[in-house]
Amino acid sequence: MGADHSQIAHDTGLLEAEVRRLESKFDILRRSRSVDGDDITEDVFVTHFSSAQEGLARATFRAIDVHHAGRVNFRDFCVAVAVLSKGSPDEKLAYAFRLYDKGNTGYIDKADLIDAVQVFRHSSERLL
Repeated sequence: MGADHSQIAHDTGLLEAEVRRLESKFDILRRSRSVDGDDITEDVFVTHFSSAQEGLARATFRAIDVHHAGRVNFRDFCVAVAVLSKGSPDEKLAYAFRLYDKGNTGYIDKADLIDAVQVFRHSSERLL
């Protein structure tokens, strides 16, 4: 993939070793299906989750896909992991907001909120 580990580490606050580990995980996603180039698609991402987690997986992918291109590259994947693991409370809140703003409107409308509640309810039922 030719990722510049040191630059990604610098930009995200991750350690270079963490970036290398993430690259191996990203490669698993990438190789799991026939993917053109180095990006992964939502459908490829979702295949790594159970059917019970599909709604949350799709919402997660859309939150990672900050360019709304339907594809995620390794850098964007690392940025999302960095935000979730080392981000400030404001960065984590912005990520959570993107997770449920399905239409990318800048608002969480009633339909978005209902979808979020259904995903949480379905996930919690599966856990219990």
